[in-house]
Amino acid sequence: MLAETHFIINNEQAMKQWFFIPIMLLAGIQASCQQKELFDMVAYTAPKGWQKSVKPGTLSFTKETPKGFCIITLYKGVEAGIDAQTNFDISWQSLMQETLGTGKATMQPGSTDNGWESRIGSAPFEKNGIKGAAILISSSKNGKLINISSMTNTDAFQKEMETFFGSLVLKGEATKANDLGPDNIQRKNTAAADKSTGKPELWMNRRIATSIYANPKTLDDLYLIYPNGDYFPNVPYEGLINVNRSFQPESWGKFTMQGNKGKFKNKYDEIAVTKKSDIQMEKDGYSYGFYKFLPVDGLRIEGAYTHVSSDWGKDPKLNYLSDPGCQFVIHFKKDGTFDDKGIFSTNKNNCIGGKGTYSIEDFTITFRYNDGRVVYRLFTAPPTRNPATYNEAYYIGHTAYYKKNNNLPYGGR
Repeated sequence: MLAETHFIINNEQAMKQWFFIPIMLLAGIQASCQQKELFDMVAYTAPKGWQKSVKPGTLSFTKETPKGFCIITLYKGVEAGIDAQTNFDISWQSLMQETLGTGKATMQPGSTDNGWESRIGSAPFEKNGIKGAAILISSSKNGKLINISSMTNTDAFQKEMETFFGSLVLKGEATKANDLGPDNIQRKNTAAADKSTGKPELWMNRRIATSIYANPKTLDDLYLIYPNGDYFPNVPYEGLINVNRSFQPESWGKFTMQGNKGKFKNKYDEIAVTKKSDIQMEKDGYSYGFYKFLPVDGLRIEGAYTHVSSDWGKDPKLNYLSDPGCQFVIHFKKDGTFDDKGIFSTNKNNCIGGKGTYSIEDFTITFRYNDGRVVYRLFTAPPTRNPATYNEAYYIGHTAYYKKNNNLPYGGR
């Protein structure tokens, strides 16, 4: 993509010219009166005249001229450990060393601002005949990590870079900028409103989806219902850790109940229900209804679980799940520890597992790995089931994990 030789200049020149640019970000991510766009946890003002490229996990801006090139990339926020420097080191290795072949990063002064701990490093690179400088900014807060990288071989874009970095707003920096509404325009932060609403209930809305192109199928939407009637119909797989009225504000609505008759209403939908019991509401005119998830606070689990199949331990073809090494399996113990064999890995060639401790509260399980990583996931038993007495399956994220049937001997450990 950047193999044209007229882009090549001296590495040291690029490094010296560009070291100070990201300090703009660390020195103060200011609120801007301009309309902003939103990518994951970062609000920004797009640089004019730059080519924009959006992929599932990244947003990039590129500019090329006869003087050189510059690429700025924002990475989607991920779960990470609590140590900002460790988060930077891991990110530098995967994003810079393994991708561009850089050496170790030369660290610049970092900062802590409104809970975000930022670390910045840079190094020269040379790949496919291209020489330049690579810079990485890693910002960590509450187990979340945001990476922003840039690579260039010239100082020709200095002013544009300054303007772009100065426009960035990391979500949650309420003292500098309020959260963004669905129209990507700044508005009043409403996160504090949830502090007075109390613990929510979690319900499953089962419905039938129809299409002229496929057979009907059942879908399950998870609804949070707060004591004051506020409800949210799109509970994320990360759990409730960041859910408040500023999270997808356009989706929130009001649930009202008079006697045994109730109604869900937001800007997109209106659903009438009839309460049948404390754990079930029928939808008027429909076959399926709402089913309640029972609380899981403080739950402790014992056993091995996998999302591969509910027949593990019964079907000999699944015995491989008990083998050592990377498997889509997690072992829980009632002492609050776990051994993750790779349940969050996309494939066995890129296995991400580890041991640590877990805690469960507000339908969210927190995995704290011994290497410092912290992962949050939605956690429930099947709806209407008591999680203290039913342990055959749990939902982690939106995925069912089935307990191994221990009638067969457990191998591989």
